[in-house]
Amino acid sequence: LWGTTLGEGTAWVVDGAIVLMCFLSTLIYSTIIGDLFASLLSSAFPAAAPAAGRFLRSGVLLALTATVLTPLCLVKDLSRLAFTSTVGTGAVLATAAVVITRALDGSYAPGSGSALLASLPDELAPCFKGASAWKVDAAAATLFSNLGLSFRAHYNVPSFYASLRERSKRRWAKCCVYAFGLLTALYATMMGTGYALFGEAASSNLLNNFAPTDKLAVGARAATGVSILVGYPLAFKGLYDALRGLCISLAPSLPRRLARVARAVSSEANHAPLVLSLLGAATALALTLTDIAVPV
Repeated sequence: LWGTTLGEGTAWVVDGAIVLMCFLSTLIYSTIIGDLFASLLSSAFPAAAPAAGRFLRSGVLLALTATVLTPLCLVKDLSRLAFTSTVGTGAVLATAAVVITRALDGSYAPGSGSALLASLPDELAPCFKGASAWKVDAAAATLFSNLGLSFRAHYNVPSFYASLRERSKRRWAKCCVYAFGLLTALYATMMGTGYALFGEAASSNLLNNFAPTDKLAVGARAATGVSILVGYPLAFKGLYDALRGLCISLAPSLPRRLARVARAVSSEANHAPLVLSLLGAATALALTLTDIAVPV
């Protein structure tokens, strides 16, 4: 579309932007996977967690990348992963139900004296000292960036449309309305209840605020972990396709040796090496990243 309307000479711009955006998305996903499943293992084996220390998160992330993410990302046809969308949606809704429940039952309300609240470190405990309905500062840029990232799925539109049963423009429009409507309601609910629970102390990954002994939160972490695992291939597919498109766009204008590399990257014959290389890069960075607000 860019090449048709604005010229083939600058088609690499949009592919480059999508490559960066999708790579950051996979980086965020990998970081969350490491955080959530390390927390779950710590809850399941509290005696062994201190001994494992910082290696627990790295080991969990590497193991899940090798055994779960790699096979899913190697699948070329997204329609074969249709079941994961249902699983992921159910998991996200279950997480939302937990957050709403805790916002309503007062378990983390300041002054409640609950054991869950007492177990939180000071930096994660609810704080509303600077609360203001109209407070807008530099931190708002993180929110705007999150919202942009949350609603961005255009890079996978061709794949989604191709896999739609009985596809037509009207049916596609209806799917988009339902999907974005559900997301808008879900995001607004999670933001509102998350702030009502923890105020300014709400972390980039809200589930990190809940007490390790909170059984409902443990379930929410598991549900979110599952949703991230099954949703990972969708963001990765956007990265994979955009990088191949970028190489195809740049190849004619590159020196011979670099053009050969670009053509090799975009070749179907190198599908597996490209998938493994991209996964390796995202995982390597996620091993050192502790705050998902950084790439956002």
